This record gives sequence, C-alpha cells and structure tokens, in this order.
Amino acid sequence: MSYSMNNGMQVAKKATSDITTWLLNKSETINVQNVEHNSNYQKKDIDLIWTTQKGDILVEIKGDRWHDSGNFFFETHSNFERGTPGCFMYTEANSVNRKVFL
Repeated sequence: MSYSMNNGMQVAKKATSDITTWLLNKSETINVQNVEHNSNYQKKDIDLIWTTQKGDILVEIKGDRWHDSGNFFFETHSNFERGTPGCFMYTEANSVNRKVFL
C-alpha cells in the first residue's frame, strides 16, 4: 500500500489538532500556540508551544497512520541515502508526542 504526501499531511494535521485539543483540556494549560508554519521553529523541529503554569514546553508531534501495529519507531534517519537525520536526532523540543489514531 502506498501513501502520497497529501496523505501524510492529513495525518499530521489530524495529529496536531488532536494533541492541541488534548493539551487545551488539561488543567495546567494556559495556552497552546501552533508554530508549525513559523520558520524559526521549523528549523528547530518544534510544532507547538504549550504554556502551562510552570512555563513553556516546546512540543514536537509525529502522527502515525500505522497505529494498530503495536510498534514504536525512533526515527534516526529521515532519508538514509541522502544522509538526512530523523527528527528525533535534531529537534529542540522538550516533549515529543507521537499521536496514535484509535
């Protein structure tokens, strides 16, 4: 089964929406700011700034369309042939959320 870039973007949008809603419903949340389209945060691989009573938490989100496999993957290479590192190797986020769709 193959997936297009559009499929991947739909998974990412759904994951971001679900995680944002979840964070907004937590009692310690003051604000959740989406910075996915901010080039300064894109360079750092940060998707959200979650402001809590204790301060800001930088969040990276990865959506998963293979939610029922039971597997967890730590991406060390995004593109092995090109030598592109996986997001977990360079993100400056404090928290990484892997959204699993049920």
